Amino acid sequence: MKRRDLTADQYHVYELAVECSKSVFYTGQAGTGKSYLLRAIYAGLVHRHGRNRLLVALTASTGRAAVEIGGRTLHSWAGIELGDGSAERLVGRVRANSAAALRWRACETLVIDEISMITGALIDKLDVIGRALRNSVLPFGGIQVVATGDLLQLEPVRTEDGYCFQASAWPQLFGGLQLMLTTPHRQAGDPAYRYALDQLRVGTLLETSRDLFASRVSNMTVAGPPDEIRLVPYIARARAINAGEYAKLPVGEPEYVYDVSTGRGTGTAAQRTRLLETCPVEALVRLKVGTRVLLVANVDTDSGLCNGAAGLVIGFEHGSRRGHDGNTASEPLPVVQFLRTVYTVERHMWSLKDGADRVLASIQQIPLILGWSLTIHKAQGMTLDTVAAEISGCFARGQTYVALSRTRTLAGLRIDAVPDVEKCVPDPVVVRFCAEHISPSVPDAATEAKFSAICGEEGVRN
Repeated sequence: MKRRDLTADQYHVYELAVECSKSVFYTGQAGTGKSYLLRAIYAGLVHRHGRNRLLVALTASTGRAAVEIGGRTLHSWAGIELGDGSAERLVGRVRANSAAALRWRACETLVIDEISMITGALIDKLDVIGRALRNSVLPFGGIQVVATGDLLQLEPVRTEDGYCFQASAWPQLFGGLQLMLTTPHRQAGDPAYRYALDQLRVGTLLETSRDLFASRVSNMTVAGPPDEIRLVPYIARARAINAGEYAKLPVGEPEYVYDVSTGRGTGTAAQRTRLLETCPVEALVRLKVGTRVLLVANVDTDSGLCNGAAGLVIGFEHGSRRGHDGNTASEPLPVVQFLRTVYTVERHMWSLKDGADRVLASIQQIPLILGWSLTIHKAQGMTLDTVAAEISGCFARGQTYVALSRTRTLAGLRIDAVPDVEKCVPDPVVVRFCAEHISPSVPDAATEAKFSAICGEEGVRN
């Protein structure tokens, strides 16, 4: 990943975080490259700090998000367990945990993905811990914090403890560096569709946009394109669709079963169990020729082999399976026809690491799941080519927007009903915060010139 692969708005955030060492919160609509930028920023920070992993902590608010980015949960890194109790009590807990205390004192930059799923009260507790452990009056004890998340997709966590941005420490931490990515990537070729999605995101829908979505309402009992994925609100519905479609495959077709293998690591049994629960794959993956599948790992993004790529199993070929003990064994590997390439899918490793980059637990599994249907929640972050979305049953704020924003074009979308705007209206508190405090990520003239020079230099070099 090179800096020239970023867009100007992404580079603006990158420069602030990596080259200027500023704390920054950035957000953006679906398909603006938030996750891509996060990986670039982390790589840049690791390079800047000489690959000392104690200096740069890669975390996420949930176990699933942490596994997807190759990091660990914020709670685990911070050593606060569930984060219950007073800030003073948590300070004592961290002080008594020598490994956690070392992480706090050594850390230069804390990266947090999906920060919208963290409460304001917890952020304030972490701020107190950072100040106490590092003996500093600066926010988080002087640790640079780079955070991202979309407050207007799936509903952010809010209890009596408040949204993340309602933390007392928030304005001290991020100040004016709360930025919105503005360059569309996913729907860049369909501006009318993009415009309608932007309205839906904030709970409004002009008549022209309503008509646009109405044109995609379809009878869901009629089969769509062969590569269409059914997005549904509930996991039981997705499992039933996948099981039913898999059962239709020829009975005589050989079935190959892949079981997950767990590595030893240095962690506890509970940590290995948590890794299994948060990974995007199943403990058993059953495949036949003709199975619709989705890739759930970034294998080769340049070839389109990234999280959410849809494919069809067209065969199996001889391969090998390398165990955690270093030994290899013969194993048939699925050959999958993806949109742009045919690829033999090998086992992928997911791991849970501590703050010093030591592996606590690891698993290996074929990074494929059945791909006829998927829950809307699990589809967040994915780009899909053709979707049939059952949005009439959506029950949470942001769910409809997430479902409808997965495809690149309106032509790739079918829906069972016109979006119910009342179900899409976000909390006015969130909308007001975004309007008043988040600015478009627009580089100034000097940054723009620097970015252009980098693009030219790296283009010539390569």
